[in-house]
Amino acid sequence: FYFALNLTFRSLNNKNITDKETYRSIYQDYDIPIQFSPDWMDAVCVKGEWDVLLERNGSGKLLGLLVYHTRKVYGFNVIMNPLMTAYNGIYLLYPDKLTNYEKGHFTYKHTQALIDRLPKRSMYYQQYHTDFNNWLGLYWNGYKETTRYTYIVDSAVGKDQQWATLKNAIKKDIRNAEKACNLVEIDMKTFLKEAKRAFADRNKEQPANSEALTRLYDKLYPKGQLQILSAQHKETGEYLSAQIVVHDKNRSYALACYFKRQKEMRTTLSYVIWHLIFSGERRYFDFDGSIIKGVERYIRSFGGVLTPHYKIHKVSNPILRFGLNILKPNFFG
Repeated sequence: FYFALNLTFRSLNNKNITDKETYRSIYQDYDIPIQFSPDWMDAVCVKGEWDVLLERNGSGKLLGLLVYHTRKVYGFNVIMNPLMTAYNGIYLLYPDKLTNYEKGHFTYKHTQALIDRLPKRSMYYQQYHTDFNNWLGLYWNGYKETTRYTYIVDSAVGKDQQWATLKNAIKKDIRNAEKACNLVEIDMKTFLKEAKRAFADRNKEQPANSEALTRLYDKLYPKGQLQILSAQHKETGEYLSAQIVVHDKNRSYALACYFKRQKEMRTTLSYVIWHLIFSGERRYFDFDGSIIKGVERYIRSFGGVLTPHYKIHKVSNPILRFGLNILKPNFFG
């Protein structure tokens, strides 16, 4: 009797466990990008809250998820990527040995199940991971898409072969910086101080959000999932450039950077990035992309593979839709 009663109480308790609580306990058991992790979302959702929807089979195995950030903008409830987050939204974990037909069925089935459970909102706007490459299920539900691009370097091709693909100007940057600088790791406080100076010298504000970066550092650095590498001048000791990268099991992602121009060198940042591509345990280096023409040209110079990913959006509130069309017609561009 007591055994049966205990099982009944356990069953009732399990029903009260939210997807978010379950996700916190199982995330580390799966190969899911770091931007979808509870630690990441805890750190970057400084302007709202986050939640997650899970798709599991009968035995509890995770099949897919939808991580999302909710906040209020001008009184409207919206879902959108949080600060400093290139990838969010739906992520599917495909079983092995699916045929193309079966993979399509799996994608549409679980995409539909996830978006059906989203809370009511005036706008949905998320940028998906490069691993998600079929948004038809979203299109059939009235969502729209804008294609974005990143560049990804596969370090498995080898350092010599990748070097041959670099633009000559990048090679020159690296050679000059090797002679003048040492590569050292710095903390977030130092990065933010030096970044502020570097952007101020060009009459610009530091674009990365300091609070979100600091919270990410506190969460991820102790676990070896965040690194800040700097090129320090051998003579002056000045930190001439630095790059923040975050790591999951398969990929390193460029998160934020700065550089200071020198008379004798165009930039030392190329040296830092080149070292990061080949020094870590992860096979792939993801630049996280940019639609800024000059930035795109720079990261393309490292010889990575142009890789598309999706911005998925849908405006449900007619007032908000009208306002965006009039005041910000390129909002989703």
